[in-house]
Amino acid sequence: MIPAVQIVLVKYTNDLLWTERDKKLAMPLVHVGRYLLQVMRDRVTSGIGPDGAPWSDLSKSGRWFWAPATERPGRGVVRLSNGKPMIAKSGIHAGQMAYESFAAYKRSRGGKDARNFVLSGQMMRSLRVRVMSPTRVRVSASGRRTGGTKENKAPTNAQVAKWANRKERVSILQPSKREIANAAKIVRRLVSAQWHEQAGAAEIEFDARKAAHSAKLKITRAGNVLTQLTGG
Repeated sequence: MIPAVQIVLVKYTNDLLWTERDKKLAMPLVHVGRYLLQVMRDRVTSGIGPDGAPWSDLSKSGRWFWAPATERPGRGVVRLSNGKPMIAKSGIHAGQMAYESFAAYKRSRGGKDARNFVLSGQMMRSLRVRVMSPTRVRVSASGRRTGGTKENKAPTNAQVAKWANRKERVSILQPSKREIANAAKIVRRLVSAQWHEQAGAAEIEFDARKAAHSAKLKITRAGNVLTQLTGG
């Protein structure tokens, strides 16, 4: 089940920068972002790219894919000569089951060889509508994967999305021409001439507040460094 779309203000745009007018002005674009997020997520997980062609096939050879041994074995499991599934008893894969490839693992779960990103659900679930300013909205992956160490942090979901594109013709998060056309219709239906007038002024004021806030942070950091150097 796909969770409800979340609306997140980017970290640097804290509440001090936003007025109620700004938030109201951004709502038409938020609706556009919600639409694009939902239709792209549905299409991507159905295995279809923005050009209407299917995503690339999963690799059927190469590195083994490991999964918890509690999962259903399936056809793709690498087996020992006695017919039992190969389960590591020690090392980093202790208690896990080996598959010949990710494609073999996916087939064992009832999937097909073509990508649909359902088994990469964490990245798809991380997509958010980010309100950047009164006139700018972005649909992007959010957060970091679980695991990792202090020295070697787990990758972000945005990095995973970029990695998933390495063998594709087009970006998995690129909207299709039809989706863009429908988004334009939503904008025309929701905004008015008055919105255009107010949004232009609000964007200038917002950028000015953001710049002032950034300058204040830099001055504060410089003051902290100076205090440390002088032993204060």
